[in-house]
Amino acid sequence: MTPALLDEIGTERVDALVQEAAQEAIAEAHAHGLPVAIGKPDGSIVSLFPDGHEELISPAPAATKSEAINA
Repeated sequence: MTPALLDEIGTERVDALVQEAAQEAIAEAHAHGLPVAIGKPDGSIVSLFPDGHEELISPAPAATKSEAINA
């Protein structure tokens, strides 16, 4: 996307379009019985299955020593 288009439609609109496209892709995959990989807020990655259950693919990265001290 060019900066001019981003300026024209705004970041809020871009965020909404991306969110809508992601939800449609997840729904289509689930309609075919397929899981999708999603990133969780903690940094872990899980497979999200059509029935709603999740299976861990990759755990969240371990906090660095400085992150743990500043938490």
